[in-house]
Amino acid sequence: MYAIRQHDNAWIPLDQIILSSSEGHPYSFLNYPLEDKLDAYKKGIESTGKEDLYSGILLSMHYASFLKNDTSAAGVSFFEGEQKRQKDWKKRIKDTSRLEKHLNILQFFDDASLYVCMNKAGTPKSEEISWFQNGFRHRFSFLGKKKIYPLWPDSSSVQIKPFPFSNSFRFTIEGRKLPKNVWEQRNKSVRTADLQIMTQEIRFV
Repeated sequence: MYAIRQHDNAWIPLDQIILSSSEGHPYSFLNYPLEDKLDAYKKGIESTGKEDLYSGILLSMHYASFLKNDTSAAGVSFFEGEQKRQKDWKKRIKDTSRLEKHLNILQFFDDASLYVCMNKAGTPKSEEISWFQNGFRHRFSFLGKKKIYPLWPDSSSVQIKPFPFSNSFRFTIEGRKLPKNVWEQRNKSVRTADLQIMTQEIRFV
């Protein structure tokens, strides 16, 4: 649970300022400069590992999975460095038998949060981002290894079948509103703290 809470902590410093890509649009996590992103990943792994080594290993495995097939010099260096880190840190904990199981759970929550944040609330299945149109990649023994499918039945809830939780629940997501005129006036570099906070309550059912 601690690893799940901390899995995006690497983005906290990067999200303080919204920067412009070469096309003039704000960077997203998809096209953020690789070397800066990987440096933040390392710091996030290290800070989490200082608090809880097991969680640090999970974050290292999580981030390294993104770069497994990357052929860039920075990507290869990061992946190999994290493989070494995992090997060294595993020597310092007693039980590593459930790491893969726990990584699967962490990545399910990561994908569920991406599903909520990357789709406009209420988006029809046919218009969702392609990543999740065919369901989540994770399967769990307590659900009979069935594929889990998310769906927006309306603009305030996400339906998940089969349902992996014991009860439905509500949560609030927070974002920032970036008006186009502000983006242009600030020379396409904006402090996130200066932007209006927007919240939306979502229910998983």
